[in-house]
Amino acid sequence: MTFRYVPAGGPVSYGYWIGETEVTHGDWKRHRKDNPAYFADRSLAGLPMEHVTWYDTLRFANVLSAKADVQECYRIDGADVRFAGVKCSGYRIPTEAEWEYAARAGSRGRFCFGDTLSADRANFGSRDVTRIVASFKPNDWGLFDVHGNVWEWTWEKVARGGAYDSRDTECQLTSRQQHDPGYLERNLGFRLVRTAQ
Repeated sequence: MTFRYVPAGGPVSYGYWIGETEVTHGDWKRHRKDNPAYFADRSLAGLPMEHVTWYDTLRFANVLSAKADVQECYRIDGADVRFAGVKCSGYRIPTEAEWEYAARAGSRGRFCFGDTLSADRANFGSRDVTRIVASFKPNDWGLFDVHGNVWEWTWEKVARGGAYDSRDTECQLTSRQQHDPGYLERNLGFRLVRTAQ
């Protein structure tokens, strides 16, 4: 996984690192034995991981933190989750503010590319499957697929960014979907962050 640095600014008062892409099938398989992906039969390492619950994303972040010998950001006991906070040194999923600030990359438009989204910029609309991550140009801060491909979980149990089967209006930077933490869908994935220390 490659991370991009996002400087403090806007709604975020600290710098942080965010995944250049969504977590992929390959990333998941390197660290977990299970494979809950709906598109598992396509077996392409570069596809975004999907069909994961909010709890799955937190557990995955903790696995990476443990392997990197850094603080685990989540204490999970059944349905009870305690978050160490944004100053945690380990891997975690972004807050909504972190996600939108990084996805926006300074844009004042509805999308990171301006006020319109076209099929040559993102995997959305009439497409019926995920695409390999980074198949389209990144935003100005080097992040790929912030619009379309798969919705992305945030700490607040809200998914952002839209997916391959979303309309352009659902892919806007301000679009959001609230979900139960146990919800999973074939168009729902995630990316990771770490607070700069």
